[in-house]
Amino acid sequence: MQMRFFSLMVVIFFIFVSCSSKKIYTKGGTQKGSKKVVDKSDSLKTFYTGYNELLSKDKAIKIFMELTNNNLEPMNLDFLENQYKLTNNTDYLFILKNRSEKGKYLNRVMKYNLILKNIYSENGYLYEQKNLEIKKLLKKSDSLYFEALNFYKKDQLKDCRNRLRKAIDIVTDDKRITYLNFLAAGKQVISSKNSSILQNGVYYFDQAIEEDDSRGEAYYYKAIVLFMYNKLDYENIVENFDKALERKLDDKLRAEVESNREKYLSMER
Repeated sequence: MQMRFFSLMVVIFFIFVSCSSKKIYTKGGTQKGSKKVVDKSDSLKTFYTGYNELLSKDKAIKIFMELTNNNLEPMNLDFLENQYKLTNNTDYLFILKNRSEKGKYLNRVMKYNLILKNIYSENGYLYEQKNLEIKKLLKKSDSLYFEALNFYKKDQLKDCRNRLRKAIDIVTDDKRITYLNFLAAGKQVISSKNSSILQNGVYYFDQAIEEDDSRGEAYYYKAIVLFMYNKLDYENIVENFDKALERKLDDKLRAEVESNREKYLSMER
């Protein structure tokens, strides 16, 4: 009786923590829309390691599966993929495939289809056919991405994001697309010069950095937003200028970053 009560309390606790840790944003960045932001401190990320000592492995995974049934964040798919690698249980593969399809993680779906094709070779043609269909979708999203990139280079940010939204409707795990989308969204905040939404710009550039930390644009534009928000935030502004210069930048933008960094350092404080 006590064990049942304990298990029930664990479930209730994690449901509460999971719900309370969600942050909701609209396309403009305000906290009223439907775009969920992943909180890296979310209890779901550390669920298994934190409660494996209190519950049996099977019980812990079962509760995790119930909690994440409608949570398609990559970190939860990574957890399930790790369970598949540890157990070689194909049940996890089918769950991964289904959840990835639901979340439009098409690159993941293709990967799981290839694994399933090798395991169930008698039905291999079905997985091959599915991947051919996915490749057609990815070709379309690829075309939309390059259209968006062309608009981005012309600073036509509205048209850029319009194409990117269509691409994201097709596939959600193409980091080129999600990176450019966050970058363009952040630049829209800068262009608006609306002080009330500058923090949204910081959020967008942070998300772009999370998608691709090897490139310097997001750090540079984050420094610009921080300057617009509070030009006296010296350490953060200089740090982001420096991080931008440590990363990949085209020659024109690198010269712009260096110039603006020097101008900022020469300002009276």
